[in-house]
This record gives sequence, structure tokens and C-alpha cells, in this order.
Amino acid sequence: MEAKKILALFFGLISYVAQTQEFESSTPLKSTGDIPEEFTKLSSEKYREDKAGIDKDQKRSEKKAQEKFYLESNFLIDEFLLSGLVIFNDPVSNYVGKVADELLKDDPSLRSELKFYTIKSPEVNAFATDNGIVCVTLGLLAQLENEAQLAYVISHEIVHFKEKHSLNAYVESEKIDKGKGTYNRSSLEEKVLAKSFYSKEIELEADEIGVQLYLETNYSLTELDGMFDVLQYAYLPFDDIEFDTTFLETEHLKLPGKYYLKEVASITGDDDFDDSEATHPNIRKRRKEIHKAIDEEDNTGRKEFLVSKEEFSKVRDIARFELSRLYLVELDYASAIYNSYMLLKDYPNNAYLEKTIVKALYGLTKYKNQGILGRVHEYYKKIEGASQQLYYIIEKTKREEFNTMALVYAWGVKQRHPDDEVISEFTDAIFKEFVFEHKADMEDYYKRAKKGEAEQDTVKMEEIDISKLSKYEKIKLKKKKKAIEGDEDFLKYAFVDLLKLDEFEEAFEKHMDAYEEEQEYEQLSYTDPKKRAQVKAERKKEKLNRRRGLALGIDKIVAVDPFYMKVDQRKGATIRYVASEKAQQNFISRLEKNTRVASLEMEVLDTKGLQTSQVDVFNDYAIINDWLDEFLFHEDEGMELLISDQENVQYLIEKYGTKYFMWTGVLAVRETKGSGDYWLLMASTIFWYTLPYAIYNIAMPDYDTYFYCVLFDIESGEIKLTVKDFFESRDRDDILNSVIYDCFHQMKTTRKSKKE
Repeated sequence: MEAKKILALFFGLISYVAQTQEFESSTPLKSTGDIPEEFTKLSSEKYREDKAGIDKDQKRSEKKAQEKFYLESNFLIDEFLLSGLVIFNDPVSNYVGKVADELLKDDPSLRSELKFYTIKSPEVNAFATDNGIVCVTLGLLAQLENEAQLAYVISHEIVHFKEKHSLNAYVESEKIDKGKGTYNRSSLEEKVLAKSFYSKEIELEADEIGVQLYLETNYSLTELDGMFDVLQYAYLPFDDIEFDTTFLETEHLKLPGKYYLKEVASITGDDDFDDSEATHPNIRKRRKEIHKAIDEEDNTGRKEFLVSKEEFSKVRDIARFELSRLYLVELDYASAIYNSYMLLKDYPNNAYLEKTIVKALYGLTKYKNQGILGRVHEYYKKIEGASQQLYYIIEKTKREEFNTMALVYAWGVKQRHPDDEVISEFTDAIFKEFVFEHKADMEDYYKRAKKGEAEQDTVKMEEIDISKLSKYEKIKLKKKKKAIEGDEDFLKYAFVDLLKLDEFEEAFEKHMDAYEEEQEYEQLSYTDPKKRAQVKAERKKEKLNRRRGLALGIDKIVAVDPFYMKVDQRKGATIRYVASEKAQQNFISRLEKNTRVASLEMEVLDTKGLQTSQVDVFNDYAIINDWLDEFLFHEDEGMELLISDQENVQYLIEKYGTKYFMWTGVLAVRETKGSGDYWLLMASTIFWYTLPYAIYNIAMPDYDTYFYCVLFDIESGEIKLTVKDFFESRDRDDILNSVIYDCFHQMKTTRKSKKE
């Protein structure tokens, strides 16, 4: 018996170590294996199949509404599936599928119609589409307490699919909008309420039928109530752990007491909110209805786990680890820190988690130093629970104080993981901010450190025999200790130990030299020969670029999911989905043709033309899409930052053999005839000679074509080329070929020197 216990402990330890090592090098969740058909099949094909299945005996208005639903839903769902947010054949999706197997083990026919995927989002959500796709977010999985709660979520979504709730809601919404039947005299407000009422009815039906499906299993009934707790407190982190105020401190860097809240805001979690215009009933109503359904049921023998408790725990941890990365991509830096902080309780010194915190501190430092912290940070009074303390520290510390604290923490992480180049890169970037933004001088910190070290030595109470001190010496000692604990200039102690390190000193000197060099150049007069020559060369280059275009000398680019959309404004800016899909395919062929003419090599990440085996392209697109989202947010704020997922971007550069990635697209619009055409016709009755022109103008349709092309250096984050063109004409072949070739020519060509 004792031997069995030892073996169990041994194998349990091996499992724990293996899992710890797995999370140590945690990377973004990726799809694996063959790409499912619903990702590769063209939206137009799906639409035609669905359209063919519409009941022809229905009312014409209902058939039209269903046809419109299938058109829009197929194209929009496919856009979402191919957005880079959805993953398949991964450990999380596979586990969700196993729980669905348990729920539907007596209904294999229904199970075969359903596909389960994971959404890379911190939001707590799940949904089902009309064609059997059920998606669960990582945010939801991170919050769950057990498998039974997940089983109920899945059963609820299965009902949405089985009862065709998406289609029915769309058809009903069309009736409401067009004032059909009982809605013919409804006001706008009444229509809004009618949509809300219908949506809530659907949700309650999914709860009612879903719980019956759940009851057919052996899952615990008590966990149904727990699932509604998850929904009620979904706005909070996955746990509420006190934020240790010493987490960002060291022996020599102690934050003054003014930066600590006496108590954090209590958690409210209103479950009886006003749902009169909401799509879902409030939590209290849903909980009440579920209680009615299960009050008479026996919970004896029912379990929280039927598939695997161990697999659930692993999947939930995967979701929680991934949240740290997702928060970084969304620039929710405080959430990234707190999420990682909680995980460090179970995974101490984990390189991935500590790296995440360093990246988040870097982002906060950059925005705080520029005085726009509010762009990436929620006001601390809006935060409930233990994490409010962290938000308070971030908000209330002064810029230099926070930058110093970030640098000290980052340097500690760098020392613990000396071989991690990414940690070193972000630590160095924080160091540069510290020197450049606060004009930090190493000599000043040497003096501060010596003084601080001396003061701290005098107040190490445990090393002093107080009984031997006089009354006055005791008073002085207490005053010194109190002064240090609440020191306004607490930064003077920050680098007491670090300045003894050669590497820290060298980094300090490097950034000081760079800062001084920059200042010297900026202070140079325009009359200085060196500066005048440089400015003259830059102006000459700009003039040439304006006159002859850029000459980037690039050999290879990657085109990322080229875009094409056709819109008909005559029908209320309706997107012509099928025509757009065909035009997009032709657009890619046009791009490839023009690269050959320009002698420019190009690879295309085309999500609409994926083959079953191209899962690597699917994953690459997800990486570059995250990069673009994060980059554009910083760009909108006028900020230049290291991208949080830069290590995976470097992988793309090496894989494709280029750092130049292009986003390009066309918007082709057919316009409505304006009032100007009417007045032109009226004028022709007076000025008869304008009549032929007026007739021609009215007879001929109006078109606008918008073209854009943006080329990024994804290594440096620099925009190398931006072209935006507008034409008051149809998207003709000659026009598109001209602007496309011009872009590629500027990318490929090099400027010849005078000697040549």
C-alpha cells in the first residue's frame, strides 16, 4: 500500500514538473492538423447550399428574409472564422468537444452536426451559429470552476443551434424593422423593446431546454448555480487574490504608505440589472427559472467531472496563461500584470509570466511618461476587488517613480532569466525611457545610493541593541526609521545593489551617452556644417521621392489577406458579398501579375484560398493580425513601442525571408443618383445645349473606386510606403493595374547614384 502511495506521488510529481515546464515556454495557442472544411469552403458555396434548402411554400417575405440571413451570416461568420481569433484542433477545443461528446452520447446524429472551437478573447462568452459552429472564449474557460459548468454552457448553445434561434431571430428582426404583421404601427422605441423581448425569450428557451439536456447526464446539479455565479462576476479577474504590495518592491525600493489603499472597493456584482432593452434576461431571472427546473431532481451520485478533472485543470490553466498575452495585445496592461501575478502563485519564477509583466510595465511606462496613461489604463475607482490596489499604484505613482519601479523589477527578471533575449530587450527599452525621459544621471544615483545605504544601515533595528541606547539616541533612531519608511525621495535607495553590478552600470552609461549625443545634435545650429549637410541631404531625398516616387530596393514582400469589397449605395450601402468574393480572387491574381512585371517576389497570406493542409499559413495570419492590431493602436496615439509579441513576428521574418509585409485593398462603390442630376436635367429645358450631357449623366451609373496600399517593416514597426488613391470611375482593369504597378515599382526600384 505504501509503495502505491509513493508511486502515485512520484508520477504526480512528474506530471506537475512536466506541466510547469510546458508553461515555462508558453507560446500563443495555435491550430493544428488539417483545416476543417468550414474554414476552406467559399462563403458563396455555403450560401448557395443554404439558399437551396429554403422552404418554397413559405411567405415571400419570409423566404426573402431567410435568403438575406444566409447571405449575410455565411460571409460574416467566415470573416470571423478567418480573423485569426478562432483556433481548432488545439488542446482547449478538443477538450470542449469531449464534454460535448458526453452531453450527446445518446444523440450521435446531432453531435455529428456540431463543431467546437475556441476564441482567443478575454471576454466571458460562448455562442452557436446556425450552421453548427459552437465557439467558447478563453475568457469563459479561465473563469470556470469545473467541467459541469462548461457542460451547461455547451448544452445551452446546442439548443440555440437545434432550435434555429439565429435564423428565427433574424427573420423576426426583419419583420419588426419593416413593420410587418403586429408591428405595423410600432414606434421606434416599441421596435427596440420588441427585439429585446424576443431575444430574451430565446435565451430563456435555451436555458429551459438546455437544462433538460443537462439532466440526462450525470453532471452535478449544484454547479448550475455556480455557472450563474461565473456569469454574474464575469467582469472580474479569474480570482480575487490580495495584491501583495511588496511584489514590485525590493529590499532597497520601498513605496511610501500613501500609495497603498486602506481598503479596496467591495465587489457588487448586480444580478438584477435592468434588462428591458438587453438581449439577455438578467442573471437573477435566469437563475430562478433554472431552480424551478431542478428543485425536484436528485443530485445523488452526480459529479463535477465526467471527462477528466486533470484535463480540465490543464485546459483552464492554458486559457489563463493565454489571457496574459491577450491582455498585452489589447493594451490592457494592468490586467496582464494582475493575471500573471495570480498565476505566479502556482508557477513561481515562470519566465513567460514574468516576461509578460515586464512587457506590461514597459507599455505603462511609455504611456505614463507621455502623460496619456488613461488611453491604456482604467480609472482605479471603476475597479472592484483586490486588483484595485495595483490600479491605484499604477495611477498614483509619479512618472519617474513608476519608471524606476518598472526598471528595478525588469532587471530582477533579467537576472533570473539571463538567456531570454526578449526580457533583455524590454528591460533595455525601460532603461532607455528612464534615462531619456527623466534625464537620469548615474553620478547622482551613486550619491543617492551611498547616502541611502548609510541611512538604512543605521536603522537595522535587529542589529542594534536598543537597551544600550540612551533615550535621545532611541528617539533619533525612531525618527530616521519613520523618515525612511515614508520618504518622499524613496528612489534614492532604488539602485543601492544594482549599481554594484558591472552590467547595470554599463547599460546606464550606454543610455546616458546616447542621450547626450542626441541632445548635442539637437542643440547644433543650422549653420553647423554637419547639421546643414544632413538636413540638405534629407530635403533632397524628400524632393526626389515627391517627384519620382520612393525607391526602396526591396526584393520580396508578403501580401496579407488582400481586401476587395463592392458596395451598392442604391440599396442602402449594401455589400455585394458574392461579387466581392470573386473580385478578391481576381485582385490577388492581378497583384501576382504585377509583381512579375515589377520583378518583385511576393508571397500571399490568403485566408480565403486556404488549402486543407495550410494550417501554418492560418497560424501565421493570426500572428501578423495581432501585430497589426497592436501597432495601429499605438500609431493612433502617436506612440512608438516595441510590439509585445515581437518574438513571434521575428519567426515570420525568418520564415518568409523578408521583413516587409503589405496590406492592400479596393473598395468599389456604385453610387445613388444625387439631386445634382435632377437639377442638371431641369437646367437643360432652358439651356437646350446641355440636354445631351444631362441625359448621358442620368443614364450612366456613378462609380467611385478607393485603393490603398501600406507596406510595413514589421521588425522596426516603420511604415515604408503608403499609397491612397481615389477615382471617380468604375474599378477598371487599367486603373487598378496602373496603381498596383506603381506601388510595386516604388518597392522594387533603387535610386541610381550620379556616378552610375
